[in-house]
Amino acid sequence: MKLSVIIPAYNEQYTIRECVNRILAAKLPRDISKEIIIVDDHSTDGTWEIIKDIARSHKEIKLAPFGRPLLNLPENPHRKNENSY
Repeated sequence: MKLSVIIPAYNEQYTIRECVNRILAAKLPRDISKEIIIVDDHSTDGTWEIIKDIARSHKEIKLAPFGRPLLNLPENPHRKNENSY
């Protein structure tokens, strides 16, 4: 079973790291995995760059720029990805 946590974000540069870190730290029963989907609504304050940085370190995080398909970032930020925005 999987728990999906969806985080809507707009100009959250000061809070998004703490929010994601708390979700990552939450303990779940062994038979439940978690995924975190962050939907960025065209932030203008650097939120998008912050969540891309966080997602590179955590495979359970998926990014969804509002109005675009879900994005899985490669672990290596220098690797080409046709879905990178």
